[in-house]
Amino acid sequence: MWLPDVDDRAKWAMLRHFGKKNCLVVVVVVVVSSCSSSSSSSSSSRSSRVVVYSSSSNVVVVVVVVDSSRVVVVVVVVVVVVVVVVVVVVVVVVVVVVVVVVVVVVVVVVVVVVVLVVEVVVVVVIVVVVVVVVVVVVVVVVVVVVVVVVVVVVVVVVVVVVVVVVVVVVVVVVVVVVVVVVVVVVVVVVVVVVVVVVVVVVVVVVVVVVVVVVVVVVVVVVVVVVVVVVVVVVVVVVVVVVVVVVVVVVVVVVVVVVVVVVVVRSSRSSSSRVSCRRSSSSSSSSSSSSSSSSSSSSSSSSSSSSSRSSSSSSSSSRSSSSSSSSSRVVVVVVVVVVVVVVVVEVVVVVVVVLLVVVVVVVVVVVVVVVVVVVVVQFLNNSYNYQT
Repeated sequence: MWLPDVDDRAKWAMLRHFGKKNCLVVVVVVVVSSCSSSSSSSSSSRSSRVVVYSSSSNVVVVVVVVDSSRVVVVVVVVVVVVVVVVVVVVVVVVVVVVVVVVVVVVVVVVVVVVVLVVEVVVVVVIVVVVVVVVVVVVVVVVVVVVVVVVVVVVVVVVVVVVVVVVVVVVVVVVVVVVVVVVVVVVVVVVVVVVVVVVVVVVVVVVVVVVVVVVVVVVVVVVVVVVVVVVVVVVVVVVVVVVVVVVVVVVVVVVVVVVVVVVVVRSSRSSSSRVSCRRSSSSSSSSSSSSSSSSSSSSSSSSSSSSSRSSSSSSSSSRSSSSSSSSSRVVVVVVVVVVVVVVVVEVVVVVVVVLLVVVVVVVVVVVVVVVVVVVVVQFLNNSYNYQT
């Protein structure tokens, strides 16, 4: 059905109705040219006609008839729409890249913090175990010393009693002196050994804890620096790609607009020249026909001039149609080239951004895995050494 300009609401309502039915909409723009004032006025009245064809296979074809005087507007609108689509796609890709990078950074930070907390807990547990072991050793040593002293005292008392009973004073004195010396030496040796062992254990535990803390802090700093550098590189690459895309699209749009304006102006000038030639040919033919009624000899010459003028008019008409068709071909080719360039550029941008994101994810995952493995191995070795 044909929808005139005055019925825009019905036209867009029908298009929305087809869109809600999940149809494939194909838009075809047909450019018509006007060669004279009357035909121009008649075609301009029909310049914005739209015809909609639908089929049972959910395919809708929208044919838009546009006058050649509006070709520039149509081309500019198409180019602007393409540029807007490109900008939207680039912005969406950039937002996705930023979100992915932020998520990766957050995950890396969480993993590093968890590893650090686990490492601190392990170190604290190891230190507590060492302290408990030291306390147990000290208690055992004290108990042993007390037992030895008690036994020595009991033995001395028994010996003294026996000696007193036997009245062997000299022997008793010697035995008592020897026993006292032995007990004192044993107690001193035990105390020295216990003190040395405790000092060595404390020093070893402190050194191990300090080394573990330093190593883990260094590893965390390295991971954070690597992630920050990777994120900065990704952001710089995405920004550069977006700037290049925008610059190329703007340049292509400017070139297309200039070419279309030049082609349409040349086509209009040739059409106006053809119209002038037609009018001059028609006037010459009318004058020749009037002179034909006055004399028979001039009638034959006027008929020949009339035939020449008609042939000239037909040739000028053919040249005008060929010029308009060539201008249409040029416009169509330029628009197709623009669309192809924009599509290829968008595909290249998407591929580059996806590759960068994949590389970033792989690098971050590898770094995190290596850090976790190194920290776990180091803590395991430290625990084994302390035990």
